[in-house]
Amino acid sequence: TTTTTTTTTTTAVSTDSAGTPPPLPPAQPEAGSTEAEGPGVPSTCASPEGIFPGHLAGASIPYRDSAEGERNFWGPIDASAFSVRIGPNYSRNRQKAPSGPAIGRTMGVDLFRTPHKVEHLYPQLRLPPEMQVEGGHLLVLNVMLPGYAPSLWQKVWDGPGHSFVVYAVLSAEVLAQAKEATSGHLELLWRFLNAEKEPNPAKVYERMKIIGRLANPSEVDLHTAERTLISKYNGKPVLTRPQHKVYHGGNYTEVDVDVHIFGLIGRKGVHGFLPRLGDMILDFAFVLEAHTDEELPEVVLMCMQCHKFDTDSARSWY
Repeated sequence: TTTTTTTTTTTAVSTDSAGTPPPLPPAQPEAGSTEAEGPGVPSTCASPEGIFPGHLAGASIPYRDSAEGERNFWGPIDASAFSVRIGPNYSRNRQKAPSGPAIGRTMGVDLFRTPHKVEHLYPQLRLPPEMQVEGGHLLVLNVMLPGYAPSLWQKVWDGPGHSFVVYAVLSAEVLAQAKEATSGHLELLWRFLNAEKEPNPAKVYERMKIIGRLANPSEVDLHTAERTLISKYNGKPVLTRPQHKVYHGGNYTEVDVDVHIFGLIGRKGVHGFLPRLGDMILDFAFVLEAHTDEELPEVVLMCMQCHKFDTDSARSWY
């Protein structure tokens, strides 16, 4: 059973270190492969007329520990590279500190070229063995990026673009600890995974935020206005509300972030940066925002480093 929640409101204890590399997924399924498929997904890849594509999750962007000078791969970054809220009384003291170890272990990254927004990806994917953890839970973040020019007079909020997808595993041990937690980041995680039981699920879903950081600004050809923007916002968290939807299944949670409906300035920024992704090293972390001392300190949910992605060679969804 899958539940869907659309948020329209205005908007660590870990068994795996964030710096531990996961197994490298194969570039494509091997002949005779027995990777499990997402629920209800046929084994054939086909067209948008109703048959799911069936891509192998995490296979479009390779993993590298480090590869100086190479392009189009993702790699590990320690969660301590990101500053997060700490107590006491953050609302007054505004103090931040490096995050503890990431709660989840990042297992794969994809970049798909899409003719339109593709929502709720998980049921349309096949999972490699490393994403099937007994008793664990898979987190899927699907950031839908528009590829068409933004306009102040825009009336259509869909079209060609890309889906940037990140997969992370929460271990059975982490889930057990979260279930028993009565405070802290693990209790907040358990509330997020079970938000449909909350009196107001949107109040929990709106805690999701992204921290993005351009790690090599000196290597990227940026205009003066863009450098000012980077200087001001680089490494600062951004709440995904209200432009997101959350889907829950028995062993997964997917968050779809719809950049197509961001404000004009946000869409202009994305449209300007996308053609230059091939020059950028980008660090990303996903965090649940803490509001009270009982929920502090924040801890990174999952994180990764993206090395000079080539949007022109992104895998076609269909």
